[in-house]
Amino acid sequence: MQTILEVITAIRKLKSEHQLSLKTEIAELVIHADEPKLVLLREQEQLIKGIAQAHAIEYSDQVGKTGLEQADGSWTAIISVD
Repeated sequence: MQTILEVITAIRKLKSEHQLSLKTEIAELVIHADEPKLVLLREQEQLIKGIAQAHAIEYSDQVGKTGLEQADGSWTAIISVD
């Protein structure tokens, strides 16, 4: 559960830093984490999508940098979980 909270907190923080409403939709959410955490996150994908307002989630066990990017009017959030 801590991992899920970490992802949601990071998304909320990114939206706030970019002065976006928490209801702003995220076209793609990319989550970077180690495999055991990715398994847990995949099990709770619908919950994360709902809270984050994310349309799609991509998972990666590669190292990534947390950030929020906009392209063609849609937002992509990248979250790196320790």
